[in-house]
Amino acid sequence: MLKFLFLFWGVGVMAGPENKISTETLDKALEALAGEETAGRQSGAPGAALARQWLVSWLEDHSVRPAGSEAGSYEQAFDGGINILGILDPAGSKGKEPVVMLGAHYDHTGTNCRAHALAASLTCNGAADNAAGVAAVLAAAETLSSQLKQPIALCFWDMEERGLKGSIFFAKNPSFPTGSLHLYINLDIIGLNLFKGLESSHFALASETGGPALIKDLTAAAADAGLKIRKLSYGFGHNRSDMTSFVVKGYALPIVFFTDGDGGAYHSTADELSLINRDKVARIAQTMVFLSQRAAAGGGAYSYRKPDYSGFFNAMPSDVPVMHDLINAVIDVASDNNLAAQHVADLTTLRDRLEKFRGQDPPELGVPEKQVLLESILGLIKLSKGLSVLP
Repeated sequence: MLKFLFLFWGVGVMAGPENKISTETLDKALEALAGEETAGRQSGAPGAALARQWLVSWLEDHSVRPAGSEAGSYEQAFDGGINILGILDPAGSKGKEPVVMLGAHYDHTGTNCRAHALAASLTCNGAADNAAGVAAVLAAAETLSSQLKQPIALCFWDMEERGLKGSIFFAKNPSFPTGSLHLYINLDIIGLNLFKGLESSHFALASETGGPALIKDLTAAAADAGLKIRKLSYGFGHNRSDMTSFVVKGYALPIVFFTDGDGGAYHSTADELSLINRDKVARIAQTMVFLSQRAAAGGGAYSYRKPDYSGFFNAMPSDVPVMHDLINAVIDVASDNNLAAQHVADLTTLRDRLEKFRGQDPPELGVPEKQVLLESILGLIKLSKGLSVLP
């Protein structure tokens, strides 16, 4: 399914050596999950079973407590798939419920994706979608194991590519207590460079669900990790990844959704290890560490704000300057990406239309403003997927 409608998209915790992300962990996870051996990790196929086996082994080696449906098991089976679930219990946290949940789907599409001329094989390896998301969760958890005094849940969803089925099942049938959760961090499609010259850009959706405190903590955490983020509202990702399952089910759970969105490699044979910006993945993982530390220490400081996902396309006034600046950034790197003069002219028109209501600061956006944002997003999708090279 099309994962996104769009292209990409307090007190901070001080950075220090103790928060450093293991690049070795990232590399091992990426190679284990997105190599040819797992054959695209299609749900129900042998490649997905290999991925699960590797994940379970990693969790066991790092003393992560099983949190599946049966005692002593990491697995939560449902019709057609198997979620992998665990609880990281730092020293002194025995008997406490998890306060933060980190999640990423581990399945992909096998060989059912677009053939790409720049791909090395016919396998849809799903390196960015979503082996890198899983790798970032593992690397963050490894660092957090010696930093937190509260448990965190590690969730690896199956069948996301077939309608979010794994996370939907868990949301309806949780296998561990969820009442103490202060924050859910979801990762889906990370480590891509969508335009040459914008390698440091990344996107974080839905932080408004935790109010000003979460937005402030996210901003500080990303800055400490050296991650350039563009914050967009939940509406840009509704029904596009696993956080949707918890919103629709009615969980009063603040969310941050990290993504690099749909680029030229999305659901194609070109989504391979060679394309991953590993430095970006490490910075995302480090940002997760800081956010998890803050959420665990805050004792529920985030005030949940249920997102509005009704209507044809939902956006917030805060999205306008983000999209305006994004279009400007793409215009600035147009020559690096061989964009035609007409492309630049179209982008300039969209930017100017956004400029007209950028400074109005309305309490909510009307249909005309949302339409311009939607046209901007779809225009960027088309440009990214039409690039002659993969950045």
